[in-house]
Amino acid sequence: MKKVLLVGLLVCLFAGSIAVMAAEKAKEVTEFIIDNSSKEGFVTKGQWMTDEGQGGQGFGTDSLWAMVNPKGSDIAWWRPNLPKEGYYDVSIWYCGDPNNDHATNALFIVAVNDKETKVFVIDLKKDFGKWNSLGVFKCKKGDKAYVSTNSGGNGNGIADAVKFTFLGTKKPK
Repeated sequence: MKKVLLVGLLVCLFAGSIAVMAAEKAKEVTEFIIDNSSKEGFVTKGQWMTDEGQGGQGFGTDSLWAMVNPKGSDIAWWRPNLPKEGYYDVSIWYCGDPNNDHATNALFIVAVNDKETKVFVIDLKKDFGKWNSLGVFKCKKGDKAYVSTNSGGNGNGIADAVKFTFLGTKKPK
C-alpha cells in the first residue's frame, strides 16, 4: 500500500513539475515588435513625416512617410535587442495608401550580425494593414539584426512596424 501511495505521489509531483515548466514556457516572450513610435530600437535619418490617418491600416497610433527621393537618403531602421540566438521570422507592417502615392518598389533590407542579408522589393500598395513575412533568419543575441527601408522607390516610403518572432534554436523545416 505504501508503494502505491509513494508511486502515486511521485506521479503527481512529476505531473505538477511538467505543468509548471509548461506554464513558464508559455510566459516566454516570442514576439518582439518595434513600432515607429517605439522609444528603443527605431531610428530615422532624413525627413520623415507622421501620418495619423493611415487609411485606418497602420500599426499603433501612427506611421511615418517620406517623399520619394531618388537617392533614398531618408532611411528608417528597426533594431531589436533579441534575448537569445536562434531563428526568427521577420515581418513588416505598413499602412494603407489612401492617396495612391506609396512606392510599388520600396526596398526593405534584413540584416543579421550587422551584415546585409537580403533585399526585398515591396509593393506598398498591396497587402497593407497586416504582418507580411520577409522570411526566417538566424539571428544572434543582442542588437545585431535589423530591418531598414528608405525613400528611394517610385513613390512615398513608409516606416511603420517590424516584428521578430522567435521560432527556436533549430532551423525550422
